[in-house]
Amino acid sequence: MPFTPPFHYQWQNPRLCKTIYPFRLEKLRDFLLFYREIDLWRELRSQPVDPQVGEAIRRARQDLQDRLETARKLLPDTKQRLKNLDSMQRSFSQRPEVRQLAARRAALKEKLARKTKELRPLRSSVAWYQKRAEQHPEVLESPAYLHRLAQLAEVEAACRPLEDGLAQIAAEEQALRDQAGLGTYDADRQALLEAIREQEKHIAELQTGLGRLPELGPAGEVPPGVCVRWMLLAYERELLELDHTGLVRAVLERFDAEPGRFPRWLQYMVLHFSGMRYKSAHGSWASPQDLLQELRLQEKKDWLQHAAPEELEAAAQQAVAELQTRLAGAQPGPARRIQARITSLNNPLTRKTALKNYYSEIIPAQVQALSDDQALEGLKDLREQIPGWAWKEIVSRTRLRLETQDENWDTLTPEELRERYSAESARWREIMNYWTRKDITAWRKKHELTLALVVTRAVCNEIAEHILHLRGLQPGAGLTAKPAWYLRLQKKAAVNPAAFPDPPYLRLTGQRTAADFKSGASILWLGWVDRPPNMWQITRALPELTTLPPVDTHGGWVYSSAGGVYTRFRQAAVAGPGGGSHRRPRPAKVKQWLRWTHEAIVVEVAEMADGKPWVLTFETGEIGLRRRPLAELLNNPYVYVGYAPDGTVNTELLDTMLERSRLLPGRALRAPVTEQLRGAPRGKSRVSKVVPPEG
Repeated sequence: MPFTPPFHYQWQNPRLCKTIYPFRLEKLRDFLLFYREIDLWRELRSQPVDPQVGEAIRRARQDLQDRLETARKLLPDTKQRLKNLDSMQRSFSQRPEVRQLAARRAALKEKLARKTKELRPLRSSVAWYQKRAEQHPEVLESPAYLHRLAQLAEVEAACRPLEDGLAQIAAEEQALRDQAGLGTYDADRQALLEAIREQEKHIAELQTGLGRLPELGPAGEVPPGVCVRWMLLAYERELLELDHTGLVRAVLERFDAEPGRFPRWLQYMVLHFSGMRYKSAHGSWASPQDLLQELRLQEKKDWLQHAAPEELEAAAQQAVAELQTRLAGAQPGPARRIQARITSLNNPLTRKTALKNYYSEIIPAQVQALSDDQALEGLKDLREQIPGWAWKEIVSRTRLRLETQDENWDTLTPEELRERYSAESARWREIMNYWTRKDITAWRKKHELTLALVVTRAVCNEIAEHILHLRGLQPGAGLTAKPAWYLRLQKKAAVNPAAFPDPPYLRLTGQRTAADFKSGASILWLGWVDRPPNMWQITRALPELTTLPPVDTHGGWVYSSAGGVYTRFRQAAVAGPGGGSHRRPRPAKVKQWLRWTHEAIVVEVAEMADGKPWVLTFETGEIGLRRRPLAELLNNPYVYVGYAPDGTVNTELLDTMLERSRLLPGRALRAPVTEQLRGAPRGKSRVSKVVPPEG
């Protein structure tokens, strides 16, 4: 039976979505807003703007300014009321009768504390006698118990007048507070503090809203960019009203409106990775076949340990029958080995070892031939035999997580951790450690072969590798390997240009143009760090990479590329030993290493509402679509750009991951429609029909 979870993708399960995609809604909205801005700017940058738009913006700004002014006037009044209340409290606490009450209360509290300290050992002693009386009732008649009981009653009796005295003082103080109008001081003060916090929050929100409203030109005119930002505010308000399903629907409709505009790798990444958490994908997925294989081998080993001779003989005959089938068509060399195994199986003295060797061969072959769904069903069949903590680890690393209803599906509770590391769990701990650590990078090959969504987290180069897989490419792992990979492709293209009609390249500092930021290209950043980078991040010297980032001539740095690793150091003054004013600075070497710090994949270069070109990228941070000024990337000496043309893409697998009935099960999409603005007559603007955003 195939594994059929209630969801196709982890972002469809609300509990997984909450954990795996902490920024999901924001990044889906970012995609829709960025492309709405691009389209609006293309449509309106050369069109006259309806004058009513300027009036709508002026009204909105004036409304927010009026509300901000009102809020600013209320805040000082509330703060003054709090100040007056605290002043009254200080005056009240200095009155002679109040100070006398405070002194009496302090004295009584001190006496009560001493008596309470005497009570603890007495109560503990009495409780010990009473517990012992369950087995020996005679202890309740013993002189020691009766003496402790009398002592306890005496101390408790001494406490009662002290407690009554404190209650009387509290009543007298409350009466004085009521006379002074401070009977509800604590509640009144808390209410004023809360009011101040709310008013400050409201002022900050109004200031933010006012800052987001576009400003008109000096003469009150409405430039096209202002018009676009005004429309975007209205569109953003619409998006804020949509839940997750509504946003996914809006994204799909945006794709379907212009199917040739959005690369399918981008559609995949926007739908399956937008908002994902930032953490290495290593260890987030493990092969269910590997675990099932290990469990079945363990099961056979346990059976062999305790099987009766007749059971071993029956199993051996079954194995012999299978081997004889293979023997019939085998070549002479393999045939001799098969015959030797048959002989061992027929010999009672070697039968157990021969069966163990047979199962060690046949079980891996059988299990590795299973599909993922079949392997998961096999694991589910063993569910009752697996400890709860181990099953949780299995769920977190396989598609079984699609079924989870546990908010903490990938974190063991303290009780589960204690069980995992108990002596009784040693065997299962060994199995799980072997499985989870066998290949922590297994997700990489799995995605390359199947394009399935197998990870639950990712960092920058892992996002880039997913995209390159979707484009039919197999890049090197990690940041360090990426420049060398692009350079190798560039060399191949130079040797055989006909094989690369769309040539690959790695553009260095000073060589880039806007045309180099092609869709699918990698942007790679360099940076100096104070700790030695790991092998996946270090910048290694390559023959083609002869240009370092610019030398800091004012910092006193000395540069080196010894051992193929770029480093720099300088002498810095630090405090010497000793203390006080006699500490003298002494020189110390400060060393830094050059490493690749980040990678982003280019989506496209587009003009935004400010009239400037921006590079849209898919990258980490909050994983999803971002934008960067093209000018900053062109002029940044720490930035490199690499590009490779598409390879052979498995369109069938990609189509499955983008199948609309799986993305929104049971929810039909509206027929693809063109953008609303594209139906507007040239020379006219629909801006005046947009509902003004609320502050």
